[in-house]
Amino acid sequence: TGNYSRATGATFLDPGTGRGAGWAGPGTDFTDAVFGRGGTIWTRADAIRGKDGWWTIPVAARIIEALGAGLSRGLALADDSGQTRANNYFFAREQSGGGAVLEVEAADPVIPTGRRHGVEVSVVPWPAGADGSHGAVEVSWDGPPGPGAATGILGYHVRVVVAGVLPDDLPRWQVPAPVPGERASILLPGVPPGAQVLAEVFVVERASTPGGFGRGAGFASAAGPAVEPPRLARPPAGGAGGPAPAGGLTVWAVPDGVKVNPVTGSVLEETAVSHMREMNPCWNGRDATIRLAALRGEWVAFSLVVEGRGTVRLEPGDLTGPHGFSLSATAMMGSRLVYQHLGPGATEWFGDPLVPLPPGAAVDLTQAAGNSGGAGLPGQNNQSFYVEWFVPAGAQPGRYHGSLTVRPTAGQPVVITLVLEVAAATLPREAHFTFSLNAYDSPGTGEPGSDRFLAGERAWYALAHEHRGTLAILHYSHSGNYAEGTVPAVAGEGATAHVTDWTAWDRRFGPLFDGAAFGGTMRPGVPLDHFYLALCEHYPTPMAGGYRWNDTPWEDHWKVAGPIEEGFTPAWRDRWVAVARDYDRHIRAKGWHTSMLVYLNDKYDFKQVDARTGRRGSGVSFWQFDEPIHSDDFLALRFFGDLLRTATGGAPGPLKFRADVSTPEWSRDLLDPVLDLEVSGGYGGYRRLLDRARDQHGRTVWTYGSTPPATESALKISAQALDL
Repeated sequence: TGNYSRATGATFLDPGTGRGAGWAGPGTDFTDAVFGRGGTIWTRADAIRGKDGWWTIPVAARIIEALGAGLSRGLALADDSGQTRANNYFFAREQSGGGAVLEVEAADPVIPTGRRHGVEVSVVPWPAGADGSHGAVEVSWDGPPGPGAATGILGYHVRVVVAGVLPDDLPRWQVPAPVPGERASILLPGVPPGAQVLAEVFVVERASTPGGFGRGAGFASAAGPAVEPPRLARPPAGGAGGPAPAGGLTVWAVPDGVKVNPVTGSVLEETAVSHMREMNPCWNGRDATIRLAALRGEWVAFSLVVEGRGTVRLEPGDLTGPHGFSLSATAMMGSRLVYQHLGPGATEWFGDPLVPLPPGAAVDLTQAAGNSGGAGLPGQNNQSFYVEWFVPAGAQPGRYHGSLTVRPTAGQPVVITLVLEVAAATLPREAHFTFSLNAYDSPGTGEPGSDRFLAGERAWYALAHEHRGTLAILHYSHSGNYAEGTVPAVAGEGATAHVTDWTAWDRRFGPLFDGAAFGGTMRPGVPLDHFYLALCEHYPTPMAGGYRWNDTPWEDHWKVAGPIEEGFTPAWRDRWVAVARDYDRHIRAKGWHTSMLVYLNDKYDFKQVDARTGRRGSGVSFWQFDEPIHSDDFLALRFFGDLLRTATGGAPGPLKFRADVSTPEWSRDLLDPVLDLEVSGGYGGYRRLLDRARDQHGRTVWTYGSTPPATESALKISAQALDL
């Protein structure tokens, strides 16, 4: 009764024990203590409707035995209404005479044969769990060896002694449930650095029989490195100056990502501050100098703001540094901001996009409007130029000096001094922080496969690659169609299926995978980080070619369809596995190191009838593969993950199974054995759960983000990277 803040019993956020510790530790909710989370065990069963109107739901005996053995204090029954078989609603307290009844049939216990066995317990440091003040430790031991042994073990009791302090048994939520073939692991943060840790594990078998005991000892990790607050750069002695004027022009600069209004001259990030023209973190008008800092192998950038009229050219000079080493002016890239009118007010103009400037190009300072019908920007008083400089990995560390000249067609030029501090550290060519730029259409133009198309497509890949991002294009649609030239032809049936010819696919995408497409960038030879394959529910075989309930309207699918593994024919599954295996062999033979993502993106939304038009959608999927909701969706993802594991033999390799899951709290443990990459919008609310998936299952975890719109600060991109 009551709500979250005045509850008198259990709620979604707290079990009502009065301890205020959540269901499985601070900050947890009910989903942390069910469906395999928090050391629980769970099963799934079909409800059977009786003639008397009651539903009968089988309960696994081992769950009841866990109650008797003291491994569990409760039973949770969940009505997981999805799309399979029936919509089974049940009631307990809320409906008079409809409360659930648990019937248990007892028999003589089956005592496992064999002697009690020893358990080898490992206690090792866990550096990833350390913080600035504490160490961390991992306690692990072998679980049941296989499916046959899983029924013999109910669970474990675990006791951990840290630095000689004897506590009670670890709480249930910290102790994993036995999983056949999987090593049990407990990750314990918050331990004194380097402390000695003793762990004892008691195995509980069926019928509450003691099944083994083990003890292990080890030491916690050291504390993590202390985090030093950044020291902000101090402005030059002597105070601020002003913009640099000459020849009817006034020039100043702002840091990378800062936006200046082309009408008012105000800075979007500091609208109440008026001194940005005089001094800011990269500019001081007192000596007309732009000051920058970079690692070797890094791009460094700023925006140059030019106030005035007429036509100008940007003329960079070489930057001269220690021991005569210089950074060539040809390494500078300049772009002109084109402004969009994005609001009702006369001054609501925002820079987007950037148009690259050829070296020496003349620019009209009053022709930078992108959506004004070619009439220019009314009331424009300034024009921003985005200036980038690449610092090569072989640059000498130290201070570099140079200049950037803004030369009008008539009148005196404005000469700006550039000072660049190059650090000794070198940014590697390989990107170890992944920015995945998701897209659904190729930017290439013309006939797919033509030289013009390939050149255009690769230019966009190279633009992202140049700046340490990855253009990631999904080449199939919800309707089961594929962009031309993105899937090679497949021949053969069942286990004999194979790709008939890789030539066109290799020609189009191979240069991305071996790095040849990036030879003209500052990261030559570095391959594309990741790439979407088209393997999904409708390739290499269409749904109509193997799914038994494919002709059922989506609205009726839940009434008749069984589990997904019963829906796809053995021949369909064999063909999918054979083609996936062919991809795996081909990519390995080529020696490509790009991660090939098998990603199912389709949603049943596109299969439904449109309420406005009355027309059925063209979608082919009966499941919500992207952002799964019901257990049926997670089970469908598990089905394809198992197929991929069969194709690759389960060994690490180029093919990775990816799923986008923003509700990881409902995923249970279904994806644990198959998921390589989880992209989740739930990182804010369920970070501990996702961190555990990373640490215990070796899963890579990404989270969603997006670029800010033109009306907001581009500094949000940097803030997002720092936040992640």
